[in-house]
Amino acid sequence: MNQQIPRWIIGYATLQLILALLFGIMAYLNRSFQFPELVGNEAASFAIALFANRNLGVSVALIAALALRSRLMLLTIFIIRFATDVFDFLFSILGQGVEDVGALVGTLVFFGLIL
Repeated sequence: MNQQIPRWIIGYATLQLILALLFGIMAYLNRSFQFPELVGNEAASFAIALFANRNLGVSVALIAALALRSRLMLLTIFIIRFATDVFDFLFSILGQGVEDVGALVGTLVFFGLIL
């Protein structure tokens, strides 16, 4: 599987790997640093655990994709990561009580143009 992958993609994947690994570990070890407003909230601890697990899972998948130099694995991980980040963004907008439908539609159009 000796495929040529452009350096910028390897750099982007490495950046994603470092950030996902750091945020995943921080969410487990020091929740008050990353989520100060949620400390002591038992209802939010499940969401934080999901966030940490997802980031650590992405880290493991990126390590495997980079080690195997697999373009298909990297593409799949990037698409999954993009989709989860979009859903997180939308849920954070809806969770903050934004009732402006125009802002929500504008956000969806913006992300649709990126794709």
